[in-house]
Amino acid sequence: MKKTIFYLITLLLSTALQAQSLEHYLSLALSNNPQLQALNMRYEIAEEKINQAAAVPKATFGAGYFASEPETRTGPQRFKLSVSQMLPWFGTLKARQDYARSLVETEGLDRLIVERQLALSLAQSYYRLYGYQQKMHIVETAIELFKSYEALALKAVENGSASVVNVLQLQIEQNKLSEEFLKIQELEKAEEVAFANLLSDDSFEGIQFSEMLEIPLEDLMHEQSRLAVNPEILKYDKLFAAVQQSEIVNQKEAQPSLGLGLDYIAVQQRSDVLLNENGKDILMPMLKLSVPLFKSKHSSVAQQLELRQRELNYEKNHRLNLLENKLAQAIALQNQAQISFKSQDANSAQTQKMKEVVLSNFESDRQKLTEVIAMEQLYLQFEFKKIEAVVQFYSQTALINYLIF
Repeated sequence: MKKTIFYLITLLLSTALQAQSLEHYLSLALSNNPQLQALNMRYEIAEEKINQAAAVPKATFGAGYFASEPETRTGPQRFKLSVSQMLPWFGTLKARQDYARSLVETEGLDRLIVERQLALSLAQSYYRLYGYQQKMHIVETAIELFKSYEALALKAVENGSASVVNVLQLQIEQNKLSEEFLKIQELEKAEEVAFANLLSDDSFEGIQFSEMLEIPLEDLMHEQSRLAVNPEILKYDKLFAAVQQSEIVNQKEAQPSLGLGLDYIAVQQRSDVLLNENGKDILMPMLKLSVPLFKSKHSSVAQQLELRQRELNYEKNHRLNLLENKLAQAIALQNQAQISFKSQDANSAQTQKMKEVVLSNFESDRQKLTEVIAMEQLYLQFEFKKIEAVVQFYSQTALINYLIF
């Protein structure tokens, strides 16, 4: 478990944002997730099947009483006891165990895939929560700013240099921002429920982010060839190997089966003659051979396994194509986020300068109020887009790392 957490934190969630906290949440999710717990049970069941595969057929015991006692030279036969054990062909049990082990490896990959998908979902939900909190913080700041403008406008009304309409305009903008804040807050609440469900933790009370995320603006390189080591692709290789091992089992089971047995017949002494072996019991070891004269069943199984191998190859290629499409789209969205963040950051800086100019005029000319409101709205829009670009960048980074690591 610790190795898995380290792997996922290092490769899937490569970000400086609250790394310790994120590691804690990931550890909690991996420990509590009911789907993973079910897969752990499946894995243990698959391991137990290795022992099951080594089991030989049931021994056969028999007992019979001679209702009509057949006479022999040494006396009449009274009852018969027998035991026999069939044994599979040499190497059959080992082949079955090897097949069971190959299924264990497949179950292990299923578990790893779910672990990685859980970590990916957790990371993307984590970034969305970050985005909502940052947006609410920006809106709160904007509301406080408009309150300060309202205070200035009220003073101007008292001095006769501004109209009550100006004050009402500022109050309307505050109402709009308050509405936006409540809408984002509802989205945050819904995301917190989703995050808590990923953690399988009813005691989750939310996250407070203390650091700001920035997007690296240098070009990022991705090795698409590494898709071949994605567990979703490796699973097909393991399934292919399991089918090959199943074919070996089929070949072994098409061979004869050997059987060992022993019959014991109790003989009663004769009273009419004197013999050296009078009443001597009969002990008869036996060797059995079970030969499959008709092999149509095994030929059919062999044909099915061959078709299954071809099916797995087609499925693997199809899955690889889907993952390549996902990777290409994720890289494109990641690049778009970089471009958007750089552009919106520049626009935000320019808007800040324009705000300073407009605000300086606002002190002397109350008719500039409309421009002040427009500049604040524009600044808010650019800051929102910056946050959305950050969330998109890190969400797509998590997806890319899931695909190629």
